[in-house]
Amino acid sequence: MKEDDLKDLKVQTQFTEEELKLWYKNFLEDYPNGIVTKDEFKSEYTKFFPYGDASSFVDHIFRTFDKNNDGVMNYKEFIVALSLTAKGTPQQKLRWAFAIYDIDNSGQIDVEEMAEIFKAIEKLNTGPSDGVSPMEKAKSVLKEMDVDSDGQISIEEFIQGINRCPSLLKPLDMEQ
Repeated sequence: MKEDDLKDLKVQTQFTEEELKLWYKNFLEDYPNGIVTKDEFKSEYTKFFPYGDASSFVDHIFRTFDKNNDGVMNYKEFIVALSLTAKGTPQQKLRWAFAIYDIDNSGQIDVEEMAEIFKAIEKLNTGPSDGVSPMEKAKSVLKEMDVDSDGQISIEEFIQGINRCPSLLKPLDMEQ
């Protein structure tokens, strides 16, 4: 790893220099070509959900980590994502959760995007658990969070909504 890259990652992550070097070594052992493809990421991630279908949910997770949208995750994208999920602040994790829902990266979440994520979570957990469709859930959550009634949720509305109702993070299995 180049010295400049190491310095940048020390600023961008919560990891020490020693941890970054160790993670880099392990990353290259697992991915000698220096990248993780979506299929490789999906293969690893789905091991944690052997009874559900994690594929569509993993696509959304991968999308948030692949910052340059080139279809692969390099070490820098990987370690920044790992730092966020393992050591990020509650605020950083909320912003990441928002990015998962904001499928078109517009800065707003609409009911279709929310329903898509709820559907992916449902598949991940082997089907509906409460008998409420993903679209019905999405409409209910949108109604709860959409303070300005414009039919979309901004990052500010999302954070305020989670602060009012932390159970909305439950589908993402995140703690605030």
